[in-house]
Amino acid sequence: MTERADDDDDFEPLECRPSVVHVEAYDVGVAGSDTVVRLFFRPRPGADPRPGNELADVLVLEDWDRVAIGLIRRVVAGDGPSNTVYGGEPLIRGAQVSLDVELREPLANRQLIDASTGEAVPRIQRTSSSPLPAEELGTPRWIRA
Repeated sequence: MTERADDDDDFEPLECRPSVVHVEAYDVGVAGSDTVVRLFFRPRPGADPRPGNELADVLVLEDWDRVAIGLIRRVVAGDGPSNTVYGGEPLIRGAQVSLDVELREPLANRQLIDASTGEAVPRIQRTSSSPLPAEELGTPRWIRA
């Protein structure tokens, strides 16, 4: 083996891994349709600050009594050349952003579940009709494939 090949043995291969995004809160009836749910979450620090830009997929599972939504991003993980380490989850998160997801039926009395945790997502508390800080950059609508 060459010296360069020996150096490469010290690195883990770079991988593009899925990483779940925790849904912190939701709201309904704010996007002009009763079938749209507005989700609130935090992107990674240093990620593209535009809402939804780091998401790779949104999974929606609807049942008669609940709706489970999972937000997935892709992160590069592993060791790169020059001792560059990719991956890991920072302890400090960025500012909250929002994303609209259209359901097949209105949420109505169904419970919204974060698919990454299996826990119920609380509805956000609005004190006025003004946009929340998470909505000030705009709220994109996720278009299903």
